[in-house]
Amino acid sequence: MLGLLPLELDTGPRIRKSSTLCSLLLLLTIALAVPGQVKSEEVGFGKHTKDGNDKVTLADYTIIANRTNFDFADGNFRKLYPDACDVIIEDDYIELRYNKGSKGCTVDLLSTNAANINKIKFKTGVRSGAEGLNDCLDETNDFENSYNNTLPFAYSVNNTVMEKLNTGPYTDTKNCNKPDRCKGFHGNCMQNTSLQVSWSRLDGKVYAHTHLIGEDQHKGGLRWDGTSESDSATFNLEINNSDGFNLDGRSFNLLSDAACLPKKDPLFKPETWKITDGNHNDKHLLVFSLLRQTSSRIFKEYKLTDDHPNGPKCELFVQFDTNDYKMLVVNIPTTTPPTTSTTTEDPPTETEPPETSTDPSGPSSTTLTTTDNSFSSTTTTSRTTTSPQQQEDCGRGLYIAIGIAVGLFVGIVIAVLGWFWMRDKAEKDKKKWKQDAERAEMLRQTSSRIFKEYKLTDDHPNGPKCELFVQFDTNDYKMLVVNIPTTTPPTTSTTTEDPPTETEPPETSTDPSGPSSTTLTTTDNSFSSTTTTSRTTTSPQQQEDCGRGLYIAIGIAVGLFVGIVIAVLGWFWMRDKAEKDKKKWKQDAERAEDKRLRALYEAEKKLKGKKALGTFDEWKKNRKESDETTAFEMGSVDDLCAVIWRKVEKDHAKAKMQFLVDQFEKHRDKEVYDREYEPEKTIKGYDAVGRYQDWKMRRNIYPFEVIDGTSTALEYGRGKKAYDKPFLPGAVDESIPETE
Repeated sequence: MLGLLPLELDTGPRIRKSSTLCSLLLLLTIALAVPGQVKSEEVGFGKHTKDGNDKVTLADYTIIANRTNFDFADGNFRKLYPDACDVIIEDDYIELRYNKGSKGCTVDLLSTNAANINKIKFKTGVRSGAEGLNDCLDETNDFENSYNNTLPFAYSVNNTVMEKLNTGPYTDTKNCNKPDRCKGFHGNCMQNTSLQVSWSRLDGKVYAHTHLIGEDQHKGGLRWDGTSESDSATFNLEINNSDGFNLDGRSFNLLSDAACLPKKDPLFKPETWKITDGNHNDKHLLVFSLLRQTSSRIFKEYKLTDDHPNGPKCELFVQFDTNDYKMLVVNIPTTTPPTTSTTTEDPPTETEPPETSTDPSGPSSTTLTTTDNSFSSTTTTSRTTTSPQQQEDCGRGLYIAIGIAVGLFVGIVIAVLGWFWMRDKAEKDKKKWKQDAERAEMLRQTSSRIFKEYKLTDDHPNGPKCELFVQFDTNDYKMLVVNIPTTTPPTTSTTTEDPPTETEPPETSTDPSGPSSTTLTTTDNSFSSTTTTSRTTTSPQQQEDCGRGLYIAIGIAVGLFVGIVIAVLGWFWMRDKAEKDKKKWKQDAERAEDKRLRALYEAEKKLKGKKALGTFDEWKKNRKESDETTAFEMGSVDDLCAVIWRKVEKDHAKAKMQFLVDQFEKHRDKEVYDREYEPEKTIKGYDAVGRYQDWKMRRNIYPFEVIDGTSTALEYGRGKKAYDKPFLPGAVDESIPETE
């Protein structure tokens, strides 16, 4: 009802304030409610709009790119769009390239073939430089060892889903086909997933493994093998439904083999969306994305881990046939603002003062300013009449602006302080990460070695258990430190003396008709004479207040809200940046470690030969297991036993058990020999004690044997000749004399 009142109707200051507040609340409600009413999605690199009926409205200035106009805007396409894909457009194909450090990207493709409305067809391949594929592809034909050249991709989803896929598999459900089997290899149930292609080589062949991301490594993909031509290899990939794909004419459907995915529709549906506007009306849009390496996951020892590939080492690529697809880009035209010219004509130098009158409808203000000096004489008269409504506002916009400015200032200060805090935290985390890496390197590169049986080994001590120390006599040595002095900036004092001034007291008169004042100010010096007359008429007290405090409070609240939003957004940005920096430092450390191991491998290969060492991956795996064994004393007994069990390379469990039993029995015999037999022989003499084996038999110390029964078990007892029992290879301790 208040909104229907005429602007000139004076219903009192409180009613006008309430009306203003209601209007602000109404605008805020509309602003918050409108976005929720639009059911649309943002899709593609051009941020096009897709509605709930799978219809797409292209962004303004969307055009088809070709070899001629692709580098539009004076060749600055990649400067204008730094996140765009590395695209090459040829007459026959559109190629997307994927190299080391790729952050992922999206392309918008116009599907020109009506047969491809619910189908995606392309080629994918691998190539290398002058070194050839042998230098960048891992030597294996297994999917598990091909992660160094992995190309993950997605299609036909909106930008929100695409960004989530970049961080890992789309695990947004607890229902899948075989949850127990999925948990068995540490997987997570997924509603849908996308695909990845990884590359390897072996015995002159190149292998491509097309696999569903996050699914069982043995059931979730198909392998392609072929020979490389000119240091590159390609194959055709077609996705024609949400159940599987077609690889060079070979079909793959997951169906009942799905573990972490549903039996039906495990993949995202390959679809294109109908365009409803512009020059491309009734045609279809395909959105295709190359994902980051973080979207994939790595299997280790048949278990799915949270680690992701860190490649590719070769150049990977995807090609779309130009007979089926055209590339769309947004070509925003550049505009030049018009030039405005203003000419001002000076008023005449002499103006007669107009007649001054008072408006009976309300207060009025009349100002007369006269300036006179020895060089010129100017008379200016200004008359301003203010209506009641304008006096009621009396600068509310100014107070709101002041409040917003104060709030913004406070918010910016909070944001800046938060930014400095996050930056310092990131620096501390980086320093801590570097120190941890240095400590780890020091642990790996220990300086001491251990003698065993008069032989210097590669083992190092694992201590100290006590506190060790070094002391220097102060009579001989003094300790030096660097003491950086602190400086205090000099204090500067400035004194300014004002020139003497002479001011006559102003003459003031009061108008009996209302609260009115007239001020006359006169300034005289040797150069000029200025006379200023100002008269101001003020409305009643209730119009003077006019809610300035309320509007200042509203302005400060709005400014604080905006400032807090800026601070929160800045904090989230800094946190994400710190996480990315931390991940980058970790990746750099891994790359440095891999480079260091590669150098060690090459040096050792020159000494022992590649045949003795095997491939780099095998050598690295063996070295890692060796490093793990040196750190067992710092872990639990369960961890120790688990690693020992994995290290024993026997075909059957019984053979493993017997080997381990013989190893522990060897250490038991050595301990008994050192602690019991040797001291007794020293005291009584060899003739009284006899051979070590006879001495053990007299004390019923016999070897253990693994027997077969309902389950593998150990038997401890008297054999025919316990000391003649054959040991498995590696279980004999040569330090114990066989005969004495």
